[in-house]
Parts: sequence; C-alpha cells; structure tokens
Amino acid sequence: MEQYKTKYARYKTEITNLQHIMILVQSTVAVHLQRTCCPPDGSITETGSRTFEPMWAFTIETEREQARQRYYSALKPPRSANNWDTGSPSTIKL
Repeated sequence: MEQYKTKYARYKTEITNLQHIMILVQSTVAVHLQRTCCPPDGSITETGSRTFEPMWAFTIETEREQARQRYYSALKPPRSANNWDTGSPSTIKL
C-alpha cells in the first residue's frame, strides 16, 4: 500500500508539473510554433528537448547582456575624437 501512495504522489506531481509546462508553452510560444512543433501525440520531453531547449538557456543576465550588446552596436560612436563635429562658432546660427 505504501508503494502505491509513493507512486501516486509522484504521478500527481508529474501531472501538476506538466500542466505548468503546458500553460507556459501556451502563454509564451507563438501559435504557429505550437501547431508545428508540439504535436498532441508527441512526448513533452522529446519535443521540449529538441525544440525549446535552446530557448530555456536564457536567463535574465544573458538577456541583459544581449540587450546591452545590441544597444552598443546600434550606437557605433566615432572611433576617435578627431572625427567628432563639435560645431565651430562659424557654423552655429543663432
């Protein structure tokens, strides 16, 4: 009887976790990807490891670092101060 209770508790935990994964996928994955990458008869472990594992590797820190890199690459300041246009007094119109 004890073995049944242990297995049943693991089963309930697994079902709860799968429901959380299902809600996460439905709320974060585009509908067209859900239809093409998540077949209803497929295994969540096979589909998840094959399709979504690269996405799970992102953390807040990696996302911040990538955003910072995109920001700096978009700025592209001049390489030296000699190239800067400081606006000489003769070109400024008042």
